[in-house]
Amino acid sequence: MMKKITLLLLTLLTASLGFSQDPIDFETSTTGANWSWKVFEEDLAADPPYNVAVNVIANPFKTGINTSDNVIEVTGDATAEVWGSLGIESGHPTGDPVVSPADLTAFTVDNSNNFVTMMIYQVGFTAPVKLKLTGTSNASKGDIESLNSAIADQWTEIVFNMSGSNDLGQPVDQIIIFPSFAARATAHTIYIDNIVFGSGTCSDGFKNGDEEGIDCGGICGGVCDTPAPLVSAPLSTTPESDVLFLYSDVYTTPANQVDFNNANWLNTNSAFGSSTEEVIAGTSDNVRYITDLNVAFMGITQTDFTDYNYFHIDIWSDDATFLIVKWEGAGAANAADTPVVLTPNNWTSVDIDLNTTFSTLDRTTLFQMVFDAAGGKDFYFDNVYFSKTDFVLGTQDFSKTSFKAYPNPTQDSWTVRTENSNMSSIQVFDILGKNVLSLVPNASETIIDGSSLKSGLYFAQIKTATGINSIKLIKN
Repeated sequence: MMKKITLLLLTLLTASLGFSQDPIDFETSTTGANWSWKVFEEDLAADPPYNVAVNVIANPFKTGINTSDNVIEVTGDATAEVWGSLGIESGHPTGDPVVSPADLTAFTVDNSNNFVTMMIYQVGFTAPVKLKLTGTSNASKGDIESLNSAIADQWTEIVFNMSGSNDLGQPVDQIIIFPSFAARATAHTIYIDNIVFGSGTCSDGFKNGDEEGIDCGGICGGVCDTPAPLVSAPLSTTPESDVLFLYSDVYTTPANQVDFNNANWLNTNSAFGSSTEEVIAGTSDNVRYITDLNVAFMGITQTDFTDYNYFHIDIWSDDATFLIVKWEGAGAANAADTPVVLTPNNWTSVDIDLNTTFSTLDRTTLFQMVFDAAGGKDFYFDNVYFSKTDFVLGTQDFSKTSFKAYPNPTQDSWTVRTENSNMSSIQVFDILGKNVLSLVPNASETIIDGSSLKSGLYFAQIKTATGINSIKLIKN
């Protein structure tokens, strides 16, 4: 349980906030800077003492989206608490000490102000950020996690949907922020700025207010078009004599084609919305479009691919960040899979080295391809084929850098090691594609601290000088 023990006062002078006025921006002449911000939890009696602090300071990182003069700085020691042992709250008549009237002028939460944006800078780490609104009689709908994630070492604008407080039954007059909602192995510092209450905008990348889609419909007007690739996937230059293809406009020789069992690719036990063939606007390029994809089982004519060393596929999605690609052959446990990292709104060309990444797979009797999206996303696919020859430049390379992660599964952390390259960045995603951890190791070996993560499956996107690769991580 969180206990509030001691506090730090920035000043005792209070100010009121009208929602037609400026945001909470911590500037001297506006709201926030002179509020009675209280920080919790501080325990000087602990061994060693646990220290937290909050101060309004000059912006130490006038870069990117935030060049304002002042920000609020929040610091805390290392902690094993899953909520980060760190929170700040504005002054309140029922607080300790009593601040009356409240720093935040009471207001009713409705559709005009229930989307809250906040700029945040987490130094050297990423962790969830949560926001809580408290009513004049201390009622609350609990803390709400931001819709998007902060990015380490840069200002990020995060968004909170606080519409659950619309029916709170009393005005709100306190704001509580948990800027690092996760256990931390080291002391941590966070900067916060520009807290704005509004109804969402038509360019924030979220479906909010009365929008019918992301930034379209409702008050934003217009028809919500289905996102689709604007250009074709890169054309393969692999000779057709070296290819067995399942789907492609580049290759056309019938003798080199392996058929899917079903015209729409998918077996009946798949979980998806629809599967259709589409043509990219302005081209003659056919692509396979699968909506609301969770898992796809795609049977093919059983084929011996022993002489083919690589598997290629092009993937496009407007919002998915990963997809697991799997191949299955006849026989017990004859299967292999790998997570593929996707860049939204771009074609991702993937080549898998079957002799390394899928080295345990017996390719003599392959009969089924599987896609696992685990999030109900929409995808476009093109150029699905096996080849004898090496990769075409520019594809996502699954062989040039070798990775090891251990222990895997783990109870708390993974050691990740590369054999021949330094890792410049690591981003860890959950199965819904949410970025839950970010690291900048600049080393060939590092530790991913997963102590704050829930049990389950995760994917680490690892960037090196040779490209981007992915590994699966399992937390028990």
